[in-house]
Amino acid sequence: MEYLSEELAGDTADADLDGQEEEEELRRVLSSVPLDRFREAGVLDVLLGLARSEAADAAAGAGEGTSVGEQLDLIDSMSVGDLVRAALGTPQS
Repeated sequence: MEYLSEELAGDTADADLDGQEEEEELRRVLSSVPLDRFREAGVLDVLLGLARSEAADAAAGAGEGTSVGEQLDLIDSMSVGDLVRAALGTPQS
């Protein structure tokens, strides 16, 4: 029974590590892309909106009146899960 449980649930330590590695890779990739490329692709406003949403959850109004650099720092500080939740508009659990 333990074998089946491990096979179905997987090793949570490996899953946490995989998630961390995925997040680190995504951060490396995002940091390598010039801001103009995000603008040209039409995703800069979406990313900034995600940062504003996350900042609003952390502290009311924190996304308002902040510079683009500050907003990008907020995006950079978000985990992959936070980015996905913000994009889908689901509350943080």
